[in-house]
Amino acid sequence: MIIRNRKEIRGNKVIWQYLSWDKFFDLLINKELYLSRTSEMTDKNECCISQKNVERIIEYINRIVPNNTLSLSIDDSLKNRSFINCWSMSRNESYALWKIYLSNAKSGVAIKTTVSHLENAIKEGCKNDDIYIMPVHYGSSISIFNLDMDTQPIQKQVDIWRLATKLQAYQYENEVRLICLCRDDSTGKRIKISSLDFIDELYFSPFNRCFDDTYTKVLQKIGGGLEKKVKKSGIDDQ
Repeated sequence: MIIRNRKEIRGNKVIWQYLSWDKFFDLLINKELYLSRTSEMTDKNECCISQKNVERIIEYINRIVPNNTLSLSIDDSLKNRSFINCWSMSRNESYALWKIYLSNAKSGVAIKTTVSHLENAIKEGCKNDDIYIMPVHYGSSISIFNLDMDTQPIQKQVDIWRLATKLQAYQYENEVRLICLCRDDSTGKRIKISSLDFIDELYFSPFNRCFDDTYTKVLQKIGGGLEKKVKKSGIDDQ
């Protein structure tokens, strides 16, 4: 089941994902989105929670649950039982995110779509797991109090909030995350998508245009019409 906080992120919001060619080919051939285990993420502050926020959460629970006896877990084990897939919410492509997500590579692609199109594409692959589509909050905001998940257990709400909160230093990402909570020993989790039609536009990296014609020919052969969605990046930079 797909669970989206509709109060904070509307379906028509434009989102981007920047991928190296190997990751894009994986999507293209397998028609699966790859969610990384949270413990594998480079940001070692993932899921960290301050004592001040712990106290606020407890106060919140005590207000809505009379005679509360709930034992709340906020340890690092969450990193080993959660998986995330990252997107960036923006109307335009980002030079900085091209650089960061391609790392030292010069070639790659950027997928442009909307929250609703992505949501519809993954519905078929979410038969057994709940997938949360959440905007990331930066800093110390207690976004758990705004979650539209009244039917969800409090522990799960806290877990989702922790997975959708990052340091203020990462605010430039303007991130939207697909989040899955499940116990799995693998380093990543795969979600089937119905088709690649959710991709509205496709951009080749602006840092290496030498092989754009070759990439287009590859899409003509195995991309199912994606070559018609290729747009030229507005960035002109080496």
